[in-house]
Amino acid sequence: MVSEKRKQYLDDYIDQRKRINISLSAEEFSKVSYLADLNKSKPTSFITQLVQHHLNKSPFISSHLQDEIKEIKFLLRNVANNINQIAHRSNTLKVMVDERDLLMQLKNLEEGIATFIEKESREMIIKSMSRKHRSFSQLYHYMKNGSSRNTDYDYFSHNVYARKDQDIINEFAANSRKVKARKNGNYLFHEVIAITKSKQLTLEQEKERLFDIVRSYVDRRCKNNLVVGYMHDEKDINLHFHLMISSNELDAFKNQRLTKYDFDKTKKELERYVIEKHPELEQDIIMNAKKEHKKSRESNKGAEVKRKGGRLEKKEHMVKTLNNIFANSRSMDDYFKHLEQQNFEMYNRGSAIGFINKTDGKKYRLKTLALEEQFKQVDELISPTAQTKQNSNTKQDHESEQQEPNKDQSTKAEAAQKQQKSDSQQDQPDSDLTKKQTVEQNKAEIKKARNEQQKSTSAKTKGKNKGFER
Repeated sequence: MVSEKRKQYLDDYIDQRKRINISLSAEEFSKVSYLADLNKSKPTSFITQLVQHHLNKSPFISSHLQDEIKEIKFLLRNVANNINQIAHRSNTLKVMVDERDLLMQLKNLEEGIATFIEKESREMIIKSMSRKHRSFSQLYHYMKNGSSRNTDYDYFSHNVYARKDQDIINEFAANSRKVKARKNGNYLFHEVIAITKSKQLTLEQEKERLFDIVRSYVDRRCKNNLVVGYMHDEKDINLHFHLMISSNELDAFKNQRLTKYDFDKTKKELERYVIEKHPELEQDIIMNAKKEHKKSRESNKGAEVKRKGGRLEKKEHMVKTLNNIFANSRSMDDYFKHLEQQNFEMYNRGSAIGFINKTDGKKYRLKTLALEEQFKQVDELISPTAQTKQNSNTKQDHESEQQEPNKDQSTKAEAAQKQQKSDSQQDQPDSDLTKKQTVEQNKAEIKKARNEQQKSTSAKTKGKNKGFER
């Protein structure tokens, strides 16, 4: 029988502690277990540590990284001790050495290392969500109820004459009725602009700057539309503004057309404006980052999924698997076998090379995957095969010449001249060939190898079908 104390303890434990079950793929679990081994802990305790660090808004520093930081600090302190000894020595020799500047520089260096480790990414986030129904009232009250409304910067309106809540909603609804209703048509946009809070500014100063950012954004994105919005400041990390934007311009009979290119251009211009006009906000350059600073060309949606801790995007999975195939292939047959195992297929379109994922039928060009440098490993596999073919052809020519009887001296002289020409052509360095010719040769070889592979697979399937017919 269980005692009452035990029952009470179990009831309290159930109330205080909650259990969460999560499912991981085999690859994800292997990564978690590997990281847990590095930190000398079990996978479950490692995941709980990550969650606790995230909830406490403190960066997770692994054990081996902590050891390295301790070692760096220890070395810095040793340098400081040496400077003190130099100062002591200079005092005994009566030679003046100012050690304070050196010590302060070392202290700043140590603080810089600590702040760099604890630094979080400071980025401006712009989200746009379309709505297929006239839910003006619901969105407006959601924005208003979440706002503190304690400053003049908490409310924003553009091209809206009404001031009362119901009148604002009616104005949006009346403007939306001017557009002819169609299936899956947009009636409004719910957009959010968020900035990371800065330690240098007060809350009111940050609100003033975010209000200016919103005003600049509306002038670029929807100058002639109806816009109303409220600021939310309940989060400790960021400050964000919710906007309700009409899908059509004021008194317009068609929805505003905003392409993905135009929207990305607007976001980049706004980021440039924030960095130039408000450097005190310390926002990182994300949208206008140069290509050399980007590890891979991932979409904004993919970056957001990764930031939230979600699964890798399909494109990134394709990049990862192809990178492994390029690195692990030792021959062309091996290369095409790896592609078949992953259910991938290579294709040529003009001068472009791409890959098809057979599971979903999506096509990816080599350039968009940013794997042009890694694909050179496959080019290296092709070049030796071409050289062996040339060598075999020359050997066959030599054997045929030896087997033929001696006809005339003139024919021998002509054969010698031809041989000299072929030798001179073979001895020419690779530098004489242009890049275009080498690329075309490599692509032709790839195409031939791919066709041969397809023929072999089709022959195998035909043999199987014949066996079934018998």
